[in-house]
Amino acid sequence: LACAARPSGSAEASLHEAAERTLAQESFHMVISFDQGTGHAEVSVDYVAPDRARIESPDSVDLAIGDDRYIDSIDPEHCIKITSPPGEGLSDILMPLELSVESKDVIRSGDTYEFDGSFDSSGTPFEATARTQRGLIESVEIRTEVARDEVRLRYRLSGFGASDVVIEPPQHECEVMEGPSDPIGVEAPTVP
Repeated sequence: LACAARPSGSAEASLHEAAERTLAQESFHMVISFDQGTGHAEVSVDYVAPDRARIESPDSVDLAIGDDRYIDSIDPEHCIKITSPPGEGLSDILMPLELSVESKDVIRSGDTYEFDGSFDSSGTPFEATARTQRGLIESVEIRTEVARDEVRLRYRLSGFGASDVVIEPPQHECEVMEGPSDPIGVEAPTVP
């Protein structure tokens, strides 16, 4: 107990502290589930600070390095490199932690935090629930509506600390495109 982080005075400050501590980790693993209407998708992410991630889905293994996203399809000879605006390369992956850092009017019950807000880019409102364990964010669930469909994003984090995961750009040539780091391009939250 002596090593456990003591929460700050308010629920908001305590959640901000946990999110900042999570973002300061050298690496972590994240499973992202996306439900919209009858559709479901799940991806697995290995994040390595300060700016790298390996994103695995059933269809591809994508790499995020700085502001570049390398989309590798099943075909090992085909790759798309998407260059994002400066500072936005990992914004879709780190979104739940960044929203937790920026949260206001937080309600706390033990290690569970409730807050709401809106996404800056679209103004779309959301409700969120974050859970902490040992002073770090363990999970975040975001609920919103897109095109009259309820959308649920669930982020489960684990494996905090040092990592032996090495993330390097693909060795073969990639077709280069400019755009957002998220290749799906839905108005509000999306799965990488």
